[in-house]
Amino acid sequence: MLESLLKDNMDELVGAVTGATQAGADDADGFVRKVIGVLQKELASGRVDLGALMKGDFDSLKGALNFSELGESVHGGADTAEEGVTAMLGPMRTALGGLGDGLGGIDGLLKQVLGGGGDDEDGGGGLLGIVGDVLGGGGGGKK
Repeated sequence: MLESLLKDNMDELVGAVTGATQAGADDADGFVRKVIGVLQKELASGRVDLGALMKGDFDSLKGALNFSELGESVHGGADTAEEGVTAMLGPMRTALGGLGDGLGGIDGLLKQVLGGGGDDEDGGGGLLGIVGDVLGGGGGGKK
């Protein structure tokens, strides 16, 4: 779902990276795909907070990225990579914000993904709970 949404906005993401880093479109496309891959992995592991991303806080994502490696993919250094990621944040936030539109906005999306309301005490359930049940055979999802 997330990957599909971001791929639907690939032109905007690549354009943002190209503008910020002066990288060619192919290099910027590879850069964006690497960032999306890290985002998906970190969301799945719980090291990046979807609720924070939805509210515009990208610090946990930035902390998960190897800027030196990313910089090489756009023929620059860590500073260039950070500029590229920073440029992606606006289009990413727009894309992620659109994800919750049919579910009652950000709060509705968080309830669907996390079960409860993100910060709710009852937690559990939701998409992540179901994924946990499938992968771990345990009681994350509500029955």
